Amino acid sequence: MSLPWSYLRDLVQQALGRADAVADLLRFNFCVWTQAITRAISIAAWTACQAPPADAELVGVPCYGGLDLGQSDDFSAWLRGWALDDGRLVVKCRFWLPESALTKYPLRPYAEWKRAGVLTVTEGPTTDYGAIERQIATDCDADGVREVAYDNRFAEQMAQNLAGQGIVMVHTGQGFQLHEAIRRKLELVTAGTLCHGGDPILAWMASNYVVRHGTKGEMRPAKERASEKSTARSRSIC
Repeated sequence: MSLPWSYLRDLVQQALGRADAVADLLRFNFCVWTQAITRAISIAAWTACQAPPADAELVGVPCYGGLDLGQSDDFSAWLRGWALDDGRLVVKCRFWLPESALTKYPLRPYAEWKRAGVLTVTEGPTTDYGAIERQIATDCDADGVREVAYDNRFAEQMAQNLAGQGIVMVHTGQGFQLHEAIRRKLELVTAGTLCHGGDPILAWMASNYVVRHGTKGEMRPAKERASEKSTARSRSIC
């Protein structure tokens, strides 16, 4: 039994700009074998996303946070997100690395990002969690953050400390439990309504963002197959 041409046309239209959807379309409708691992984000679509509004437009808009901690040579990421009534999602990010990571990966643009003021480098072989905790507490107070979702790997103690300061901390499961968040994120990128402000670190992470598909089409980040060690930190934009 063949599929109607109009049905396939609609599927193709829906898949435009989404690498993950193109892979599914080829595999399930055109009998083209594709890998279970897919580079998920079209950089052209990412670059075309709308500019963020002025800060004044965010006043009073519900704000939520996302935290994902690295340790010795990986990013720690703290993100705040504002969902506007018109469908845009505004995100602002802060990133940290220990100074040892700059020595370990001299060819990565870490030093450039530090000079540009978009990356905070802490002294020593591991990231200074105390500095991150203080910044999160400051941001939550300034922006009225309602909840902070976090991956408890490395973050259990910090989550307890922040909860003790009155910040609502929500442990977020990883793996395929992130499917809906990933799907929504990709929709926002395709629609151009993820207002990321051209953050260079987030763009680098997006360019390396890889997903693995499960047997039912569900998605999870595939950190182990990313070409750069950035995929885990980009989970924070889910």
